[in-house]
Amino acid sequence: MNRYWENLGNRIRHLLSGGLINILALADPQDAQPDTATNAANPPPTPFSFSAADWHTAGASPLNLMRGSNTATHYLGLDEWGELKTGRCTWDKVPARPFESTISGRVFAPIAQWSTQTLFKTNADVHLQNGDKCTIGQFVIAKHGDANFGGTVTARVEEILQLQGSPSERSGMPDFILIRIAASDHADDIYRMPQLSLKNQYYLVEFKDVLCTVNVQHNCSANSCTTAKTRPVFQEREITESVRDAVHHVGAPFDLVLNTAQMRDAIHVQQFRVPCVVLDEVAEERIIEASVRREIDVRKVRSAAKAVQAAAGGTANKRAGAPAHPQRLRVLKESGSARGK
Repeated sequence: MNRYWENLGNRIRHLLSGGLINILALADPQDAQPDTATNAANPPPTPFSFSAADWHTAGASPLNLMRGSNTATHYLGLDEWGELKTGRCTWDKVPARPFESTISGRVFAPIAQWSTQTLFKTNADVHLQNGDKCTIGQFVIAKHGDANFGGTVTARVEEILQLQGSPSERSGMPDFILIRIAASDHADDIYRMPQLSLKNQYYLVEFKDVLCTVNVQHNCSANSCTTAKTRPVFQEREITESVRDAVHHVGAPFDLVLNTAQMRDAIHVQQFRVPCVVLDEVAEERIIEASVRREIDVRKVRSAAKAVQAAAGGTANKRAGAPAHPQRLRVLKESGSARGK
């Protein structure tokens, strides 16, 4: 009985957190099966569906109930989920100023609809539609008007703007986000991932056009980056004199690669994935043979090392167990035998 209520609670939590459910799985099995279902050669169809029309979620009213902290969210353990505010901005404490005084104003010519009396606030970060916290300088995947057929681009966030007094500003959301295009036309031969190159192309896009943040890494292979013992070690929240290895980046700081191996937001990231090299059968057999040979060699080295270690340990044990005075031991044995007689 407890398992029933536990499963029921999980299903309610799934629905009220925006999860989908297949309505075919809820249908009466007698209605879903044809008359010939009794024939073993015609098993009933699987309830899974690849049609989006068969998957439904909770309505707007139940979902809106979960948007705040209340008794329902507390019972279901969704308090943290309910606190997520899509579009929430964090003001950078810089006073509002005319458009010409912002980074966007220095990039673009003055816009006629905004007079010198129109003021803009800038922000340090914004929560995107998928929940990602996007900060200034973060690389993202976004859409803009020049993207062909609704395509997406990689870009870096340069500024988050709010028009003072606008509906978006009053609700804590941004009016515009300034992005700088980061071209991903070339692939790195070592990492097999796209190289990012910042271009002198800027766009003011709406909040909904920034889809997700992405992970970028320095191209350490091309710049011959090394490791050095420079990172301090903390113990009990106190810094110690010990240090550990940390990557020391050298060369061009903006020589970056897009990490297409990240699982989060894969639906957007995988569009930039570098296609894998298609191998023929000869190449596959050669790679498999080399891998097996390497694994055998590694095991041989390990076995030899264990044998040497065991031999060294056995010799040490024999030496440790050998008496320091064997003649005294013989005398003790003889005296013990004599007493026994």
